[in-house]
Amino acid sequence: MNFSIVIIDPDQGSAQTTAARFQRRWGQNVQVNIVDQADWASVQAHRPNLVVIDPAPYRLHGLRLLEQLCEEQPSTAIAVVASGSSPSMRQRLRNLPITSYLEKPSSLAPLLGELDHLVESNVALQSKGGLIMERQMLIPLDGSRLAEQALDYAVVLARRNSSVLHLIRVIGFPTLVTAYAWPVPNAVDTRQWLDDERQAAQTYLDELKARYEQQGLAIHTSVLEGDPAQAIVQFATDQTNVREIVLASHGRSGLGRWVLGSVAEKVVQATPVPILVIHGDENKVETFKIPPELRTIIVPLDGSDLAEQALPLASQLAEAHQAELVLLSVTPGLDEPGLVEAGIVPMWSAGEKSQAREQAQKYVQQLEQSLQTPRLRTRHLVVSGIPAEMINEVANEAVASMIVMATHGRSGFSRMWMGSVATKLIRSSQRPIFLVRAVEQTAERGQPL
Repeated sequence: MNFSIVIIDPDQGSAQTTAARFQRRWGQNVQVNIVDQADWASVQAHRPNLVVIDPAPYRLHGLRLLEQLCEEQPSTAIAVVASGSSPSMRQRLRNLPITSYLEKPSSLAPLLGELDHLVESNVALQSKGGLIMERQMLIPLDGSRLAEQALDYAVVLARRNSSVLHLIRVIGFPTLVTAYAWPVPNAVDTRQWLDDERQAAQTYLDELKARYEQQGLAIHTSVLEGDPAQAIVQFATDQTNVREIVLASHGRSGLGRWVLGSVAEKVVQATPVPILVIHGDENKVETFKIPPELRTIIVPLDGSDLAEQALPLASQLAEAHQAELVLLSVTPGLDEPGLVEAGIVPMWSAGEKSQAREQAQKYVQQLEQSLQTPRLRTRHLVVSGIPAEMINEVANEAVASMIVMATHGRSGFSRMWMGSVATKLIRSSQRPIFLVRAVEQTAERGQPL
């Protein structure tokens, strides 16, 4: 067995020290190659099982290389060493299926120890024909059938990308508001009450774990405490192997403990991790009876770089599920006086609307051409109207559709307020919505802020 490692680092001294450590530890089991440029051809030539890179010195070139690695070689483990990475670069890295994030200390010794452990895990897994590295999908649950409906899509995605499903349950002492719907114990019994809640939560998760492990899935469980939205976001941020959150929305849970729509919105607003929001169906009792299909991926675009940051994830999903990727642009329709008076949208003349439609048509056509690959089926669509309403209409007319879009930021000719549109879709859409946090770039150089 020969485990191939590529170290991408302009600092040859540091790279050679790391390479020598690998060779001493693993000898002929590993082949280490050092590349000083973030160049796809140079990396691909070594057919790596593990790529180690600090993308900060390479700026956008480093990010683009990582995007290409994730798309072209999804089985390759990627260790990102964060040294001078800006917060915005770290956010963009979070939107990619990176295997591991490592902080670069002042001394190389701790870093080498972390990388050594990473190689050890990967070599052992590879020798058994297993996965290169574990990636996790976080599924928050509250004990209700409604929340468990997130598991339907989580299972389908996990089977495609070999993720471990990490089921979590958040408990916390109820507030005065929830106490009316949920009787609470005396203050003197608080400790016993919390112990009982923890035990009940763990028992619930263990039962789900046993059920899904019988179907060949890898399952982890955790019981958290505190505010549900805050606990979910903090846990997803701390666990660097969490690549997605899958969460059901709408309606109050069966035990009255979470208001799922509110929790979903708060998590979307705060999490740096891509999140798939499922519209819960209160009339659906059983989960995993008929696995959901995924035939159409719809990406709403408004002409901005921010909106396009959803494309890597959307393209990966479309290829993995052999689904059609639809590039959707919504141009101005009928003016709404209330929105015009509030300054949210401008008053569009007939000529401006026609011009906006022509620009949108040209934009999505060019974008579609840039995405052409043998494994990706694409089409573009331009419609007119209110963004959230039109996105819903297109998604409802499509077969087995999912919406994938970036959140936050305002942009280009269509005047789409992406954060507002995402919130409206979470509240109204019957289709699953995969949301990616967009990161601002400078207009002059296109570099992360």
